[in-house]
Amino acid sequence: MAHTKTLEDITKSLHTTYCKDNKSNVVDKSDLYLDLHLLEKLCEKQDSIVAFTYYANNFHLDFIDRVWKDNPLLVNHLQDKWDTLVTQLTKAREECSNLFVRNMTGTVLFYEFYMMLDQSNKELLNEFILNQKQ
Repeated sequence: MAHTKTLEDITKSLHTTYCKDNKSNVVDKSDLYLDLHLLEKLCEKQDSIVAFTYYANNFHLDFIDRVWKDNPLLVNHLQDKWDTLVTQLTKAREECSNLFVRNMTGTVLFYEFYMMLDQSNKELLNEFILNQKQ
């Protein structure tokens, strides 16, 4: 994913900052390496969050089948959970005059579903999402 600044831009910025602070043209490479390493990790986390958010807003209707295809029993169990969420949302929309409830979308259901998963299944879904072409 594209960032507004490249690592080269950030490196130059860090160099300027370190040189200004140190009153020299020499950058302590270990400090710079640590900063760049932390920055790369931050960018990876940011990319993961963005990928998850985009997927939650544009998920495949058969995402459960795709993610857990190797475990048909779990597919059935999770599909039942998903269907229950859909039924609850549909009923709430029909019975409620609150615009917030009436305007809830599948994205809200996706987040709800995600929070119902145990850690290992969250990791499976996360991995699936990160491997999708954006």
